[in-house]
Amino acid sequence: MSQTSDGFELRDSLIALPQRFLALIACIPLLAAGLGIYLIFSTKSDSVRTAAILLITLSTPALTVAVGLTAAARVRTDDIDRLVAKWLSRAVEKKLSAYLVGVDGMPVTPLCPPLFQSIRVFSSRATSSFCLFELIDFDGGRFFLYIKSNIYNVEVAALVALTSAVEAIPTGPVHIADLEGFAARLDDPRVRCVADTIHGSISEGYGIYISGGKNSDGDYVTYRIRQKLGTPFITSPYTRRYFAEDIAIASYWLYSEIRSADGFACSGTRGPLTL
Repeated sequence: MSQTSDGFELRDSLIALPQRFLALIACIPLLAAGLGIYLIFSTKSDSVRTAAILLITLSTPALTVAVGLTAAARVRTDDIDRLVAKWLSRAVEKKLSAYLVGVDGMPVTPLCPPLFQSIRVFSSRATSSFCLFELIDFDGGRFFLYIKSNIYNVEVAALVALTSAVEAIPTGPVHIADLEGFAARLDDPRVRCVADTIHGSISEGYGIYISGGKNSDGDYVTYRIRQKLGTPFITSPYTRRYFAEDIAIASYWLYSEIRSADGFACSGTRGPLTL
């Protein structure tokens, strides 16, 4: 079966077709065949009967194809799990690697020099909506990024240990839904050190969630960039590509900005992960 560059097959795309649309496709050759049968038994004209036989002959294979498409597009829970897991572990990983690690050690664009030397993906069909990425920087530091998605939402979450030489890092949760909320939160150092990334993400329709925690390594900060969509996106090759690249770009600028912010020190952390 033919595949796209991100590993999706024709059947994966068929699942995206609305059932009503498939039913309409099946009805057209079915009605044509029914009309042909009616004409054969209702007329004595040889020419009309010949035309009716031709109509049935042409509509039969079309009906077979339509029924096959309808059967192939039946969606099960396993199908959705497979689609999401494949998108996260293949398409998203490919884009993240290109931006964060580069291609053969070279930057994907002159504006995006590699931030990490390697990337490792952890995925499981049992938890298909989540995919964990371990990023190793050039000093051997481990950073963890997880991507959450299903057919309706996309979420990027970065775990970092953040310290400041001049002010305390808050630990309370923050939710920023619009640019007014962003402006009101600029006194929070967790917002200020990645202000450009947050501003750009909100402008693209994403919500921002920031929270704090503590593990055996110390305090950590979690940045979550989330968008709730109104329609399924996972089975369209266009939106799959769009959001995979969006995730990679947002991740790149988040790490780039926070690691170069004046007055702040950022390092990797396991966060709440048990690794």
